Amino acid sequence: MRRPRDTSRPRATVTSPNWGVKVDANRSAINALGVQTAERFDQVDRQFEQVDRNFAEIRGRLDQTAAGQQQIADMLTTLIERQDGQ
Repeated sequence: MRRPRDTSRPRATVTSPNWGVKVDANRSAINALGVQTAERFDQVDRQFEQVDRNFAEIRGRLDQTAAGQQQIADMLTTLIERQDGQ
């Protein structure tokens, strides 16, 4: 069963002066959401840039560690080969 329409308040119609106000308010709200969304994407991009920089720094440190370990392994191999040759 349908409820009767509330007639105590006038309804906005396409020709009423309130219609333009509502359209402008909706447009403003949508534009504000677009700006907020763009700002959030910019923030996410900045955070990813920081992650990339940190990754590159850690990668460099790990590469240095691996190079040092390889030198140690090479020296141990040389010492073992010398002992076996005696």
